[in-house]
Amino acid sequence: VLEVRDYGPGISALHRAQLFVPGFSTKRDRSGFGLSLARRIASAHRGWIVVEPAPERGTVVRFVLPADLHGLPALLDET
Repeated sequence: VLEVRDYGPGISALHRAQLFVPGFSTKRDRSGFGLSLARRIASAHRGWIVVEPAPERGTVVRFVLPADLHGLPALLDET
């Protein structure tokens, strides 16, 4: 599990719903393909990405890749 956390203003629910749409970005100088590509990579390895509000402020992004299919239940218990 790779977890990235920031303490900025966070991501609105509307934008969170669109984060993985290819080409979506709130910034003019960005392509908007990074998170959709990351999700495809995670899925190809039977993993996933979770984006959620941080408890106090900001956003938490978790990139999860199982070590193997037998270890998957244990991995889910840790997240």
